[in-house]
Amino acid sequence: MNILGIDPGSDQTAFLLFNTDDETILKKGILENEEFICFLSALNGYHNVAVETIQCYGMPVGKDIIDTCIMIGRIVQVLGVTYCFLYPRPKIKAAITGMTRAKDSDVRRALIARFGGTKKGEPLNGVSKDMWSALAVSVFHADEIHYTTLKQRRSL
Repeated sequence: MNILGIDPGSDQTAFLLFNTDDETILKKGILENEEFICFLSALNGYHNVAVETIQCYGMPVGKDIIDTCIMIGRIVQVLGVTYCFLYPRPKIKAAITGMTRAKDSDVRRALIARFGGTKKGEPLNGVSKDMWSALAVSVFHADEIHYTTLKQRRSL
């Protein structure tokens, strides 16, 4: 199964297409938001999209956060609410690292430990910047699907 992981931003959006069968990255990148919306529109009927979303902390937010929220809405609008799975960043970090107060560097370290290195010829070659968050949300979603499937099988 392929999962499109998305880390939306105020100006640019990172994405990563992750194949859960052989745990490989099929496509990745960072695009300007308008270009990303065109990219999404061309996917036409993609059914497994995991989007990192904003979570309220009770603090005032700035224009970047509002613009990111708007971008999340645009992504959901293009793909349809049925196919978008929205996950807050703290939940993703805790699941990937096992720590509730994990930092981005902890997430990177955990992903490298799980899948391999970032050098040429290694599984995570070329993953950089916000693509790490896109990979993390993809892996989180894959793990959620796997856990739910196991739970359903056990209840039969």
